[in-house]
Amino acid sequence: MIPTMTAGTIETPRLTLRPLSSGDGDLLVHLDSDPEVMRFLTNGKPTPYDEVAAVVQRSLGHRWLAFQRAENEFVGWFGLPPSAPGEYELGYRLRRTSWGQGFATEGVGALLAVAFTQLGAASMGADNGGEHALPPSHGAMWHALRAHTP
Repeated sequence: MIPTMTAGTIETPRLTLRPLSSGDGDLLVHLDSDPEVMRFLTNGKPTPYDEVAAVVQRSLGHRWLAFQRAENEFVGWFGLPPSAPGEYELGYRLRRTSWGQGFATEGVGALLAVAFTQLGAASMGADNGGEHALPPSHGAMWHALRAHTP
């Protein structure tokens, strides 16, 4: 299923991904305050608000906040920053309460579909370090890549 995108908002069967805005720092600080969420990124240390605010400004236009459609509950974020013309890197971070429910696969799949069908992506990568880091054992992105890469 190709997700629908209206005015930058992406809809999937269970998620609404809305574009990140400059006022979203509090949600992201709360997300980054969970030591388990940050375990593979900062050895569990929370991200200070000023650092989150700087990341928000750099991420405007290529990061979406994800909410469960039924409850409008914050799930996490998904990002699709360009790395070169026609190339994008995909990353995400989810609240621990959202782990194991298929949200990563659903959100990643939606962004891959948007990248290849609407943004003209020629290739896709995953940054395995820094702000878009993924746990080395996490397979949701690779499952979605196999399912959605043309």
